Amino acid sequence: MDWDSLQRAIPWLEPGPGQGLHSRVAEIVSDQSWRISIAQPGRHWANTYKPGGDFRVSIDQPEAMTLHGELWRHRPFTHDDLFGDAGMKLAAAPGFVRGPYARMMVRIIGDGVDPDLVTRAHMPDLPGLSVRAALVAAQVLSVAEHRRYRDYEPRGGRYLPTRFTLGIMDGLWSADDASEHQAAGLNGLRALRDRAGRHERSFAQVLEQ
Repeated sequence: MDWDSLQRAIPWLEPGPGQGLHSRVAEIVSDQSWRISIAQPGRHWANTYKPGGDFRVSIDQPEAMTLHGELWRHRPFTHDDLFGDAGMKLAAAPGFVRGPYARMMVRIIGDGVDPDLVTRAHMPDLPGLSVRAALVAAQVLSVAEHRRYRDYEPRGGRYLPTRFTLGIMDGLWSADDASEHQAAGLNGLRALRDRAGRHERSFAQVLEQ
């Protein structure tokens, strides 16, 4: 589904009596070989632009492996996973990742396009999550980012993890660098840009190439 439809489909859920964090699990998107679920309420439920907006994203793709050699069996999908997965794919297929993969991510996150409309029928077999699973997981994670940080958009909020990821794709910093700085938000991104001596490609530049 497109980004706006996904945003509407994920409910706002505050902890109820006797209800702990991540106690409500719902499948959001699935394919033949993978599933993406959310668990609510998220630990930042009180810090979203209205209470109850936060959630944890998880993926189940048992044949896929993480950067650290662990199987994707009902594992949370975090920013670190987004960055690590992109780094793995970049090492295996730099041309595809810097070109088509980057464009698909920008269309899905930046433009809000339905992943079904931009992902190819036959994707390359790359390390980590399948290409479509990784892109959809990034889309779901971006909704959580929007609900906490929408006041920082369009530079930050839902767009910020993609900007960090583009820097990885462009070879400006590593996945570990992005993980180390992402908690600082826009200030962390600026620090990486300063260290690299230039910016990652803009969304417009990605789409033009």
